Amino acid sequence: MAGNKHDNGVHEQGTDETRKAYQEDTPGQKVEKYVKENQKAYHNSKKTFSQIAINETLDTLQQEKINILDNPFRLGSMMYFETINEVRRLVAEDRYKLTEVDKNILDTDIGDFEVYEGELVPLDCPQYELIEAEEPELNSPKKGGPKKYYVYVRDPQTKKIKKVTWGDTTGLKVKLGNEKARKSFAARHKCSQQKDKTTASYWACRLPYYAKQLGLSDGGNFYW
Repeated sequence: MAGNKHDNGVHEQGTDETRKAYQEDTPGQKVEKYVKENQKAYHNSKKTFSQIAINETLDTLQQEKINILDNPFRLGSMMYFETINEVRRLVAEDRYKLTEVDKNILDTDIGDFEVYEGELVPLDCPQYELIEAEEPELNSPKKGGPKKYYVYVRDPQTKKIKKVTWGDTTGLKVKLGNEKARKSFAARHKCSQQKDKTTASYWACRLPYYAKQLGLSDGGNFYW
């Protein structure tokens, strides 16, 4: 701003440095109020981004008739439960069509929390309890989930378990027996370069390796 003594954009919000800078630049203004309003606007923008992500997710779930428990947010995260609670709100306004599984889910308390031994614990979330209590089988692809296949892996950076999903859900068939189609897929997805187990590309490229356990034929020790 012209005439300002400070570049206010470089200060961390809520600090004494910020208050002092704004006080010197706007001597007639109540700085505390200004900073609080600035912080409120920042948090509201974060909330808006979260809501956009949830709305886009629910549009996809509706279009593809996916159960709300299979929403893509990390199981146990606030976004995961906020998505379910948003469905509750939309259903009350007759703006969301539930699957048969969803109808049973919304009869539970999932999405609500209680304090247990000083910790906030999600209610009626058996999958969350399973992952917390029992480590799922890692690096073993399975059929199902929001896409055609899924696998649990351990992220080498965070050391936490991550669920990776992949696969077409529009009805296209896997053509492992078609050598030309395999080579085309491998070239398009650069399969020889896919080394990160936490990505869908890594597992999609290695589908032939796990063909038998996934109920597919024509698999083998090769990329697509």
